[in-house]
Amino acid sequence: MPEKEANLEEELRKLAEQAEAVANALAQKLERELGPRLEEAARALEQKLSQVDWDKLERQTQQALRKGLEKARQALDRALEELESRPHARPSQPDEEDERLVILRMVYEGKLSPEEALRLLEALEEY
Repeated sequence: MPEKEANLEEELRKLAEQAEAVANALAQKLERELGPRLEEAARALEQKLSQVDWDKLERQTQQALRKGLEKARQALDRALEELESRPHARPSQPDEEDERLVILRMVYEGKLSPEEALRLLEALEEY
């Protein structure tokens, strides 16, 4: 039995050496064939990136953010106005609506982030 195991170990060693040789040959072939293409693609990408007007992109991004924030603020104003103008139908409703109003005001005043407000509003709905 030990002789069989030794033969198997030798065969496995040879197979491992062959697999390593094939992997090395494949890696070299890929490097030869794909290396120049990858370098060319990297140069093209670098050229494209050098043509980007980063200052203009930053200005456009800031402008888009300002517009988005303004729209969010307007939506918040509308929501606050709607909540303030609602008649309180049930005695239990004013408390819950007042809490919502307080949360929305805190977002409006910058004391809460919209994400924090959402978590609080969701917690109110659970009760």
